[in-house]
This record gives sequence, structure tokens and C-alpha cells, in this order.
Amino acid sequence: MTLGEKISQARKTQGLSQEALAEATGVSSRTIQRIENNVSTPRAFTLKQIAQALNLPIQAFQVSSPTSPSTVAVSWTQVRLLNASTLAVVLLPLSNVLLPLWLWQQNKHHTVVNQVGKQILNFQILWSIATLLCLIGYPLLSMIFTGSVANGRFPWPLFIYALAVVVNITFTLSTSRHIQNQKTNIYSFIPALL
Repeated sequence: MTLGEKISQARKTQGLSQEALAEATGVSSRTIQRIENNVSTPRAFTLKQIAQALNLPIQAFQVSSPTSPSTVAVSWTQVRLLNASTLAVVLLPLSNVLLPLWLWQQNKHHTVVNQVGKQILNFQILWSIATLLCLIGYPLLSMIFTGSVANGRFPWPLFIYALAVVVNITFTLSTSRHIQNQKTNIYSFIPALL
């Protein structure tokens, strides 16, 4: 059981909402949500506050983690593969979500893969939505301002998509550097969808 699952279970057992636990600990409900979803790891002080608010010893939240270096190495290898699989968007739209989602489903029993994989998938889903909105929005704006969907002979939708793919590749390469340093909090600015 992960730390987030233990905190969530203890909170629910005591009949507390995430908001009530947040108020009792002095942190935001968003922080409690991110901790329970294993998106972020609480600092020692925050964990101590949570334990006190739940009237439990801090030892109740100890998580047994795999101590085998080979298990940890395999987890980070899977995270690297999951991140690299997002580059498939260059060949096929939406493969940046579908392929990593499949890899995440296969390996989410590894805590690191689950935590970092969710962040990567959240970014890719939001990127796909934003790109789709831009591709839909361009013809609409063109129609509003010029009265025509086509604006010259330049293939603007193709340019917009290519620019969006370059942005995605840039973020993927940046993420690979974080993964190389085994950082688990990569896309802290992206809301949790999974």
C-alpha cells in the first residue's frame, strides 16, 4: 500500500473529508489530494501534521519500498520508456497518449512508474486537448475575422500542429533530464487528471 493510500484510508476510517484534514493540518486541500493520489510526497513536517490530525503515530505511514537496486532500476527504465513513447506523436496523432497509457497500465504496480507516469500522461492529455482546440479555433477565428476559412495558400493548421509537436518534443526532452536525475515531481504545474 502506498503512502497516499494509507493516508486516504486513515482519513476515510475517521470519517474526515480531504477539506477537513487539510484544515486540521494547516495545508491546502489540493495538497492533501496530491498526497493521497501519490502525485507528491509530503515533507516530514506535513506528514507529522497529518499523523497528529488523524491521531496516529507517524510510523503508521511507513511504506515498505523495494530495496532491491535492480527493482528500482527497472522502475526508472520503465519511466524512461514511457516518457520516450510520447514521441510517437511525430508519426501518429494521439499516440502520445495511447502508447504511454498502455505502458503505464502494464507497469503502474511500480510506485515510481505510477507516480511519474501519471504526471507524464496528465501533460500529454492536456497537450492533446490544447492542440485540438488550436486546430479547431484557427478556422473559427479565420471565419470570424476574414469571412473565409482559408486564409491564403499557407497551410496554417499544419504549421500550428507542427509547432505544437515541437513544444511537446521540447517538454519530453526536458522531462527525460528530470527522469535521468530520478526526480519524481516533474509536471507540478499540470492539474491531476488521472
